[in-house]
Amino acid sequence: MAEQPPKTRVLTLRVGEDDHTEILRKTKEAGMTTSEFLRDVFINAKLTFNVKAAKPQDYHRLLFFYNKTSNNINQLA
Repeated sequence: MAEQPPKTRVLTLRVGEDDHTEILRKTKEAGMTTSEFLRDVFINAKLTFNVKAAKPQDYHRLLFFYNKTSNNINQLA
């Protein structure tokens, strides 16, 4: 097996007590160190991201005119 370069970067992660216990349990089940387990999860996980569509550039201006028109119609009724 080829020698891997030393790992020199440190990541810090804060979790609550329940999450910590769960991570340690899963690490033990996998037979890995915590570092190995988290590297495997972060690097090999299939992630999906939900990206919200940006509002049109004139959104607030259009909303203003819509509200103004609505107000004028109410005054006519």
